[in-house]
Amino acid sequence: MTVFGSVSELWRFPVKSMLGETVVRLDFGAAGAAGDRVCALIDRATGKVASAKLPHRWRKLLEFRSYVSGDMDVQGRPLVELELPSGLRLRSDQADIDQHLSAALQDGTF
Repeated sequence: MTVFGSVSELWRFPVKSMLGETVVRLDFGAAGAAGDRVCALIDRATGKVASAKLPHRWRKLLEFRSYVSGDMDVQGRPLVELELPSGLRLRSDQADIDQHLSAALQDGTF
């Protein structure tokens, strides 16, 4: 058997364009790694997914960190925790998450 390399770390990114988390194990299925990119932010002004691929608008997303909480929502999807640049932690099922994200992103469109 030929060895081509080794894995030194595993990362999961629960929210598109946000920093993620290191994990000791990842399960894979037809849709990819479990818990990876299970959420994205939608810009209410445009209806489009917020993406750091548009750095003039969304660069700040790369200052946020996301984690899979281990809990599930009522539809059986993993809940996500966010850590804002200020250190504030939010859960994806938190009622006022839109207001906190809008304030942190300083554009009020979420």
